[in-house]
Amino acid sequence: MRPVMNDTEPLLQLRGLCKLFGDLQVLRDVDLDLHAGETLVVLGPSGAGKSVLLKCIVGLLDLNRGSVVFRGRRIDTLSERALVPIRREIGFLFQLGGLFDSMSVFDNVAFPIREHLRADEATCRDRVAQVLSLVGMEGGADLMPADLSGGQRRRIALARSIVLEPTLLLYDEPTAGLDPVRSDVVARIIRRLQETLGLTGVVVTHDIALAKKVADRLVFLHEGRVHLVGDRDTVLNSSDPTISQFLAGTSDPHELEQA
Repeated sequence: MRPVMNDTEPLLQLRGLCKLFGDLQVLRDVDLDLHAGETLVVLGPSGAGKSVLLKCIVGLLDLNRGSVVFRGRRIDTLSERALVPIRREIGFLFQLGGLFDSMSVFDNVAFPIREHLRADEATCRDRVAQVLSLVGMEGGADLMPADLSGGQRRRIALARSIVLEPTLLLYDEPTAGLDPVRSDVVARIIRRLQETLGLTGVVVTHDIALAKKVADRLVFLHEGRVHLVGDRDTVLNSSDPTISQFLAGTSDPHELEQA
C-alpha cells in the first residue's frame, strides 16, 4: 500500500546525500525537495554529480551518507527485492536511450510490462500503442532500433520509461547528441507528459535551451553541492559568477590549462 501523502509533503525528499568513489567525493550533503507534478531541471558542469544524483535516487548507487524518501517512505536502505515495486513508480531514461538493438520497437517498449506485470498480450499491445502515440511514434512498433534516427530512438526510450505509468521520471541528458530541432521535439514531449499524465520529472542536462523550455524549478550543482535552487528565472538570470559563466559557455584561463 502506498503511504498517504498530504498536499504539502514533497513527493521526493533528499537529505544530506553524500557519495564517494574511493577518495573522490562526488555528492556533498545534497538537500532537495521535489513536489508532485513539477519538473525540476538539474544543471551544472561535467563532474558536478548530476547523473550520480539520479542513480542514487533510484538505488542504482548506494549512498555513503544521507537519505532518500519517496512518497513518505525511506527507500535508500531497502534491499534490491524491496526496491522492485518502488522502481515501477520511478521511470529512468538513460543517456542515449539504452534500447535493446536485437528487439523491435514493440518488444523494447513492452519489455517492462513482460518483466513486471501479469498482463495478457492484448493488454500489452494496447498499452504499447498508447505510449507510442504519446511520443509521436504511432506506426513504428515493427521497426528495429537500427532503422531509427537518434531522435526517434530517444522517443522510443521515453515510451519504454513511461509504459508502467510511473509517478516520477528521471531523465539523464535526454537531448544528448541531438540537433536543436530534435531536442525541441524531446522538450515538447517532456512537457506533454507532465501536462497529460501529471508526471513529475527530474531532468539532468547541459542543454540550456531544454532547461528554459521544461523547468518549473532549477537546481545548479557545483562540485557536488547545491549551489543554487530556485524558479527558472531566478537561476537563469542569476548574477552569480559560477552560474553566469556556465550559462554563457565561457572558460577561464585556468580551465584552458586543464583542458
